[in-house]
Amino acid sequence: MLCKKISLYLFITMFLLFFISSIPLKAGNYSNFSYSDNKGEITIEKYNGKGGNVVIPEFIEGKPVTEIGRKAFNGCTGLKNITIPDKVTVIGDSSFTGCTGLLSITIPHNVTLIGYQAFSGCASLADIKIPDSVISIYEFAFAHCTGLKSISLPEKITEIPMGMFASCTALTSVTLPAGITKVGGIAFAGCISLSEINVKKENKIFESIDGVLFSGDGRILRQCPEGKKEKTYIIPDGVNEIEMDAFSCCTGINSIIIPAGVTIIGERAFSRCTGLKSVTIPGSVNIIQSSAFFECTGVTIYGYKNSFSEEYSKHNRIPFQAID
Repeated sequence: MLCKKISLYLFITMFLLFFISSIPLKAGNYSNFSYSDNKGEITIEKYNGKGGNVVIPEFIEGKPVTEIGRKAFNGCTGLKNITIPDKVTVIGDSSFTGCTGLLSITIPHNVTLIGYQAFSGCASLADIKIPDSVISIYEFAFAHCTGLKSISLPEKITEIPMGMFASCTALTSVTLPAGITKVGGIAFAGCISLSEINVKKENKIFESIDGVLFSGDGRILRQCPEGKKEKTYIIPDGVNEIEMDAFSCCTGINSIIIPAGVTIIGERAFSRCTGLKSVTIPGSVNIIQSSAFFECTGVTIYGYKNSFSEEYSKHNRIPFQAID
């Protein structure tokens, strides 16, 4: 019984210590900013001004501003330009979400983290340079930045997270750094002007061939950018698999020719390719996922008689044309 009481006491003590240590030591207001003071470091919690050109103070009460807090500038449509002090290391979740009038921002060279939806919906931002100090960028960080035309990605990040550039309709090209090992789902979904996804040559996980993203060994076609300009796209030899969502929403492509050696066509591989008229499928293909041609209403599959592609076409009521 004594042991149980001691264990309970220790548990409660540890919980209280953790809880107390997580509470900001002080909160207050300075100019147009609400802030919290946590162990001598200042977090901007809320901007209370009308916008325009805003300079975040470098120090408040002699203590450095090191973080832009969650939703600090959220929905501040009047914000035009923002200057962030050099000592800031964290730009928090949704910190600038919906700042539709924001024209420019300089991210300091001490920032290491850009949070979830940090700049989502900043429709007037045309260019963003992310310093190499940044090592983590969270999901949808730049989604719906419809004016974004170019972005410089830091070399230390290892992942393009889910939805990072979703619906960045003006973005024309992007270059993945050498350290990227993962590209999350819908990372470039809705990027209708994106015509090329490039990859630094030092990257061993991915490679780019004519602006299309492949695995480093060239065997898996990972993603064709939605703004691909060629009306006919011939997949290069050596590819074994067309990955899930690989051509999703590539509305400008009319014809795709798949080479011999490909065996797998993944889920939604050609979904919503509304301009797609023909896909030539070789006899080597033996797996086509059921949703591969979702909402491709005008497509005809060209393949060999008695092949898996013919069987798939009949089962899914897709027009089929036999080739010699």
